[in-house]
Amino acid sequence: MFPIPQLPEGAELVEVRLKVYRQSGSAGNATLKIRGSQNSDLGIYNAQQAYSNPDHSQSAYFSSASLHAFALPTAYFLESELDPYLAVAIYRSRHLMISNGGVYAPKIEFTFDVETGPPCDGDINDDDVVDGSDLSQVLGFWGS
Repeated sequence: MFPIPQLPEGAELVEVRLKVYRQSGSAGNATLKIRGSQNSDLGIYNAQQAYSNPDHSQSAYFSSASLHAFALPTAYFLESELDPYLAVAIYRSRHLMISNGGVYAPKIEFTFDVETGPPCDGDINDDDVVDGSDLSQVLGFWGS
């Protein structure tokens, strides 16, 4: 189960990608299925629902490489009554093993475009605060 983050205020959802590491199995097509859930535990019920009654299904091709990234539809994650968790199922009629632990565990990456405020006059070091650090940089270059 993957937690679905809240859309930051003033942000636009640009991209959602599922990253998985293929541990074994030959190259070939598979079906990627996703389903929202209110529960953070995968369990038999959520796994069966993701597989049998997905909210979204798409083709996925696994090459001979180990890392695979699949774009998920951003529109799905913008629904007003979105569940807080996401179950993912991958179906393939032939052997396919996905790594599921440590640094190789599957991940979902959300990319947001966040509007920043107007520039802060006097903020020399671009940390959004005018303070002694900015003054010391000005004084350090004074006369040069």
